[in-house]
Amino acid sequence: MLLSVIIPTYNSQKFLKTCIKCLKQQLTRDIEFIFINDGSTDNSLKIIEYNIKNDNRFKIYSKKNTGYGDSCNYGISISKGKYIAIFEPDDYIPKDFYSELINNIDGELDIIKYNGIYKVQNNQKSRLFNYYNHPKNNFYFRNYKKILYSHPSITNGIYKRDFIQRHKIKFCTGSGASYQDEQFRISIFYTNPLTKIIDKCKYEYIIHGDNSINYKGKKLNIQAIEKNWQEQLAWVTNQKFDVYFNYVYAYRQMLNIYKKTKNYQIVKSFFKIHNKMVYPNYFYYLNVNTFDLFKYYINLIKNKIKDFK
Repeated sequence: MLLSVIIPTYNSQKFLKTCIKCLKQQLTRDIEFIFINDGSTDNSLKIIEYNIKNDNRFKIYSKKNTGYGDSCNYGISISKGKYIAIFEPDDYIPKDFYSELINNIDGELDIIKYNGIYKVQNNQKSRLFNYYNHPKNNFYFRNYKKILYSHPSITNGIYKRDFIQRHKIKFCTGSGASYQDEQFRISIFYTNPLTKIIDKCKYEYIIHGDNSINYKGKKLNIQAIEKNWQEQLAWVTNQKFDVYFNYVYAYRQMLNIYKKTKNYQIVKSFFKIHNKMVYPNYFYYLNVNTFDLFKYYINLIKNKIKDFK
């Protein structure tokens, strides 16, 4: 088996017929599609069962509701492909999406990704990010630092399953909208995979408002984010990596959340878990403009929170 595509699914009945049609049209034949039914309470399971009849590329596994990250982890654990991918059932990909990624496998590449993703909202499509001046040949992840500042876009590439499992790379397991893919992304940085970027944009990340599935539309869950930060820190510590990048990345994430929500509790939560500021090595990981932005927001927070620590 060359490729396993994991589809974490929770109450997705409005999108599943289109999702399955999209997957059935994929040109790659040496592939398995693994639906993880995360305790759906609507007709998701019935719709999947009915629409995948007579196509042995599709598999369904049902479990109790434990969240998006845990569903991805479970799917990876039972997958059989040399490479794995994640697909969200309310998004869209063209029929050659996986075949072109597979055709670009060169030697022992650990990751093959497209250059960016599209965001589709209110029938308007825009490119969410672009890796300008990216290496044209295969490169090690940490040698191209701009990749760290972009959208995580876990779904727009394929990942060698042996690499993921050997390094114990997982999604965070916090519930709700709590950035479960951040641990996956941070772990990828630390483990420094051999990577290739295809200079095309194909994945369509579709925003459906209140009807979004797979936790896109859920309210920010600070307790779940705390749990995810704890899991990230534990992974870095257990793997005996330098903790600085994890601190800096979580700090950046906290500031971005604060910028959007003006919720001071996220700041207190960050320092409760990470318990100190990290000034050393900032400039190693971040450019000057990003650092200045961080200083601006941290000063803004300091001026408004009396018990800031």
